[in-house]
Amino acid sequence: MDAGQLEAGADRAGWRGLPCTMHHTTVEGFRKGVRAGVRSLVHLPFDGKLTEDDVRLFMASGCGLEPTFSVAYGYARAVAGGPRLDEARMQRLEDFRKRTYHALAEAFWVPGLRPVFAAGMERAFCGKLRMLGLLDVSRVYRYFAGMAVKGADNTVALVEAGAGPRMGCGTDAGAVSLPPSAVGLELELFDFFLNDEAGKTRFTPADLLRAATIGSARCMGMDGDFGSIERGKTADLALLDGSPLEDPGILGKPVAALFMGGRLVV
Repeated sequence: MDAGQLEAGADRAGWRGLPCTMHHTTVEGFRKGVRAGVRSLVHLPFDGKLTEDDVRLFMASGCGLEPTFSVAYGYARAVAGGPRLDEARMQRLEDFRKRTYHALAEAFWVPGLRPVFAAGMERAFCGKLRMLGLLDVSRVYRYFAGMAVKGADNTVALVEAGAGPRMGCGTDAGAVSLPPSAVGLELELFDFFLNDEAGKTRFTPADLLRAATIGSARCMGMDGDFGSIERGKTADLALLDGSPLEDPGILGKPVAALFMGGRLVV
């Protein structure tokens, strides 16, 4: 869409009282979406660097951001013939995948398909980049490599400007080999990409909890009913066996109890 079309769509959505969300992967798309007044931006710009004016524009808007770092987990790889082969973060991401993919298979794949998922990951680790042995997916990996480098850097710039409370937690389920419930992995990736390996913390456990709850509700325009414990809101409550402020790793794991609409269901 050009800017005029996008602004018209966002304006009509607002006129009808509907939240408007937009997928984007470019700096120009980021600018168009923020200027048009969309409610939230899904993914992150990774074809270039956001300017200080871009960051100020975002902070002055009411726009939210769902980075979907899980897409980088699935598709950001350094492959032969592509850029960023020497990027240290790409190697760290590869190591992160190797540490975590077995647990993902156990948690989210039916038993008969777990070996298929694992075998696909192993082939990618070895540089065998043909899906089902036929379709070359190296171009996909080269394209999304920028998400783990420039895209992550742009998200860091937004967080350092104060955008943390406006972040939502989305997995882009279906586009990557993950279900909507893979919240724990997405939050691990927030920590991986936004917090410095040397120990600098930009996204705290409280920020992670907000992204999984009220931040996501705001991005979807549903914060009037969901996302926080307040009188008058829908009582969808997950009880955890511990404090996510002390151990954010329990977010996304099986819950101790679950209420939906105020009724105990688990």
